[in-house]
Amino acid sequence: MNPIGISAIQEFHEEHQAIYVENNGWMLPSKYPFINNAINVVEQFVGIHDISSYAKIILNGDNILEILQLNFKFTSPFTDQVRFMKSIDYDFTLLLAELTKNEYFILVDRLHKTNLMEIIKTSYKDSVYFVDMSSGLTGIRLIGPMASEVITAVSAFDIRTKHFSNMSVAQISLMEIHAYLFRIDIQNKPCYDIFVSRDIGLFVWNELIHTGKYFGITPFGVEVMNKLS
Repeated sequence: MNPIGISAIQEFHEEHQAIYVENNGWMLPSKYPFINNAINVVEQFVGIHDISSYAKIILNGDNILEILQLNFKFTSPFTDQVRFMKSIDYDFTLLLAELTKNEYFILVDRLHKTNLMEIIKTSYKDSVYFVDMSSGLTGIRLIGPMASEVITAVSAFDIRTKHFSNMSVAQISLMEIHAYLFRIDIQNKPCYDIFVSRDIGLFVWNELIHTGKYFGITPFGVEVMNKLS
């Protein structure tokens, strides 16, 4: 196994004797051997999962949606704040999140990062500016019926569905830390993806677990995530 990326949460994974798998070039837990029935916890309470392996790109510029449509087609409602787009020439899908009128956040499997960057550099070099945040941000997923309670306990952000529905994104203060928060429900389960600066990723992870104990939080690995996807 020769991963090109190791998560900022690696210390936690090692302490809990994770069994690893290479996921998109990153070494991430497949499962934690001493944690049983993680999928049942996700169904009834809340699970926490390391999603740092995503490629994360920030785009800035005018008319970004129109420009992207030269190479991608929308596969989800255009009215959503977070949208799925599929490459016309390559077989991959990305997640496009509107942060402001002229700023967008892209999430894509790291396997497809090279093709994405090639499209951006060759097709949009004079109209779109980008910052590659792939190694600079830690990604944490909370999924399950109690996920929103965990976030409410550490942030004043109004996470109620009428204010923050499925396929939404926001920049929030989480434990007085800047964070990008996505809501992308999976199999009708509330699912929140949190991205924070890598240097505080382990701290945020540990604090979420500490806070989430009251709500039955349990870490889980790629093995369970594949069953949920």
